[in-house]
Amino acid sequence: MTSATQGPTQEVATTVSVSPTGALLGAATLKPHLLECDEASFFDEVRSVCADQVDEVKSACLAGFSPQAPRATMTTTTTTTKTVTISTTCSPTATPALQNGDFESPNSLEPWYIVKVPKNTIQGGHAVVLDEAAANQNHVFKATLPPPGTRDLKNVLPPHGKRRGFSAVMFDQKLSTCTDAVYNLSFRYKIEAPAGTTEAIYIIVSITNGEEVINLSGRNMPSVWTLATGSFRALSDLTYVKVSLLRGLSSGMDEKVIYLDDFNIVAV
Repeated sequence: MTSATQGPTQEVATTVSVSPTGALLGAATLKPHLLECDEASFFDEVRSVCADQVDEVKSACLAGFSPQAPRATMTTTTTTTKTVTISTTCSPTATPALQNGDFESPNSLEPWYIVKVPKNTIQGGHAVVLDEAAANQNHVFKATLPPPGTRDLKNVLPPHGKRRGFSAVMFDQKLSTCTDAVYNLSFRYKIEAPAGTTEAIYIIVSITNGEEVINLSGRNMPSVWTLATGSFRALSDLTYVKVSLLRGLSSGMDEKVIYLDDFNIVAV
């Protein structure tokens, strides 16, 4: 049997020196594995060969993970949200409360809307027409009220044979108002009817809760333009103004025509 004899292991030393700034230069004799920066064994050996330069050697070897090396930092950004509450006060004079009060938009009544008349009432006719008698030929609202019982008798006459009590045209507009503000309302009107009319004609302007702002009625209503005025207090920020034009029972068969113009609503 052949045996192999292993010779003695020779320890190889490396000579290093350390400058005052911690750089390895080649003065102290250290074992090669110590340069791998095993900190525990490193200092054991260092003390025996260069006890007076321990700090410099440590600085040179551990420069890669020195406590003085820059470290990553995390920046936290805090965003502060400031809530601003804007308080507004309703200004009744800022914008006109009513629109198209002069009916100068002949192709549309908006923002006026025709309202369906109540049961047992005949729906009258309406149109926006030129006032040919006026010097400036402006547009006006025209309502035509037939005598009760003269239209579609099958539907107009109740089973007991009596005529319906009224014919009417009704329209309204929704207004933006200021709660508790007082408003003045005005408009012009005239009636076209034969002389000696015996039945009453009614022009009633009311607001949301049914309160009557203007109530004109009579058997001899003016046939020339006449101004009507009234006032009301707004109950909320929305107010409906309703115009009701009616005629009562008549022994005649003629139509009654009511003209309206220049509706205006302004805050006091």
